[in-house]
Amino acid sequence: MRKVMNNYFDPKLFSKSISLRLDSPKNNQEKKVNFASDYREIP
Repeated sequence: MRKVMNNYFDPKLFSKSISLRLDSPKNNQEKKVNFASDYREIP
């Protein structure tokens, strides 16, 4: 699981891009899922 620092996307923790999900995956996957709601705040 990747750390979310202050609900802000830290480019150092990801490679070239990040995909953010709006809804839960249909297969109930929990690991390596980045929800948009986790990255709404900007410091």
